[in-house]
Amino acid sequence: MGRCILAGRVASRFRWFPGLRQGLALILVPSLVLVGLELFQVLRVTPQLTQSQDLVAHTLDVISTIRSLERATQDAERGQRGYLITGEESYLAPYDAGVAAIATLFPKLKELTAADPEQQRRWAVLEQQINIKLRELSRSIDARRSQGFDAARAIVMTDIGADAMRALDQIIDEAEAAEETRLKDREAGTNEVVATATFVNLIGAAISLLIIVVGVFVVSGDFRRLARSERALQLEMAERERTEGILRQAQKMDVLGQLTGGIAHDFNNMLGVIVGSLDLLKRRLRTENPRLLDPIRSGMQAAERSAALVQRLLAFSRQQPLDPKPIDANRLVGGMSGVINRTLGENIAIQTVLAAGLWTITADVNQLENALLNLAVNARDAMPEGGKLTIETANTYLDEAYARSHAEVSPGQYVMIAVTDTGIGMSDATIDKAFEPFFTTKEPGQGTGLGLSQVYGFVKQSAGHVKIYSELGQGTTVKLYLPRTGDHVADALDESGGDVPAALSRSETILVVEDNDLLAASVAGMLREQGYRVLTAPNGASALHLLDMEPPVDLLFTDVGLPGGMNGRQLADEARKRRPDLLVLFTTGYTRNAIIHQGRLDPGVEFIGKPFTTNALIGKVQRLLDAQNSNRPMA
Repeated sequence: MGRCILAGRVASRFRWFPGLRQGLALILVPSLVLVGLELFQVLRVTPQLTQSQDLVAHTLDVISTIRSLERATQDAERGQRGYLITGEESYLAPYDAGVAAIATLFPKLKELTAADPEQQRRWAVLEQQINIKLRELSRSIDARRSQGFDAARAIVMTDIGADAMRALDQIIDEAEAAEETRLKDREAGTNEVVATATFVNLIGAAISLLIIVVGVFVVSGDFRRLARSERALQLEMAERERTEGILRQAQKMDVLGQLTGGIAHDFNNMLGVIVGSLDLLKRRLRTENPRLLDPIRSGMQAAERSAALVQRLLAFSRQQPLDPKPIDANRLVGGMSGVINRTLGENIAIQTVLAAGLWTITADVNQLENALLNLAVNARDAMPEGGKLTIETANTYLDEAYARSHAEVSPGQYVMIAVTDTGIGMSDATIDKAFEPFFTTKEPGQGTGLGLSQVYGFVKQSAGHVKIYSELGQGTTVKLYLPRTGDHVADALDESGGDVPAALSRSETILVVEDNDLLAASVAGMLREQGYRVLTAPNGASALHLLDMEPPVDLLFTDVGLPGGMNGRQLADEARKRRPDLLVLFTTGYTRNAIIHQGRLDPGVEFIGKPFTTNALIGKVQRLLDAQNSNRPMA
């Protein structure tokens, strides 16, 4: 496309230059040949490319079906375990869903691989093992219903189901590995088609360029001026291609952000159920059976680490809720010196270079501290033998020229915070991928690959810019640019909510609106544990109906994303038309909603992010209710 634009713009100048007919012929002929070659390549390559892509899509469908079948079997086993332990029929829902899914997925898998004898042999063995497992599950459930837990346990202890599950997992792993190998082969075929077409295009372009050069050499005088014009146009095209490359990278990061944000949103709901359930178990078993507290604590630690991982995913995808405040970056860096010293250890020297008269910025204090700590930890890992870490602040101006070369940057005044190490440095290829989630150069198990992606997402969500400068063997500098603001800095960098108020027996009524049944039940359990009267509703319409029927409701606790055409904010507005004094507390794990814009909470909104612990929820609810009660006039 760039060559066609160049040819058209040059041709428009020919009438102003006499004696260029020969040069015109030497330029137009190869251009027409190149166009013909491009058309030929399109007609020849497109069917091959389509076929290769269809094969890749088919293989991906097979892999997806294999994984879905494995999950369905695991769901069936999970439902059986829940029922054996509790005896509650509701726990059989995953079992029933898993069995139904297996009945659908297995024929689909056989149909998709009908032309693959090797996989068909595997499916025969797999079907046998699945039947053994399902029979074991069914027998144990029937025994639990009719004879009790010990009878069901005796069936489980035979290990027939466990052996079948191990064999099932092995077959599925082998089948998936075979499909992964086939996927690589088919992708390689697609790449080969593209590479061949590209090579032919390059050869045609090279030949055309050679003829054009001959034409330029033949003509005299006026043609030299035309050549200068051509060079200017070529520079313009190179600049455009570089800008387009930056734009493509930005689009790629946005797509990754949407994917990770969606995954993180779903995990937040699941983690909310896990954290709430473990918290309630810990409270109830503290005196009844203290021996169970250790595994519960381990589960809570794992859930908290998972929640931290989800927050990093949301940070990268720019979908975490931010609470920005005016910040003096010099004070923040100085206040972090103790934490950074303890984190890096004694073999790394730390130096801070703080600019006088530093401008104010507006950002989320906790997220900025996390970003700087992530950069410090990365710097430490890049200096295994020790070294020097420098944190520098400065006022800076990113001008129009810089903004043109970085498509996502708006020109203006920024505060720069730079973190520099004397470590091993990064190659250009590593720098290009450094901000992608889960990309890491560390050994397996040494890092999640989310540190820099969290920094990238936070800075972009704060309307800033981040840039890496590095040389192999010399070290790395990561510069954060956050926009200048004129807001006043508060006396403290952050606000402390203090300890969670001691749990007292309460009598207020709380309406919980959450479409996830498991999470709604978990939240209701947390609140009832404290003595609150709790009502639940799955959507806005049901909640308004309950509100009309139950006038004593003191607080509305609602998820922002609700089904049925009414989101949490709309529900709150409608509820306050009925009850102007109604307290409202929002929750969500995802910022694409009605109470958070550009990652920032709307003014006056009370909010708690998913997932939350019992203490966090009870503390927030109790503070809201106590504040309202203290403001009411005495009777």
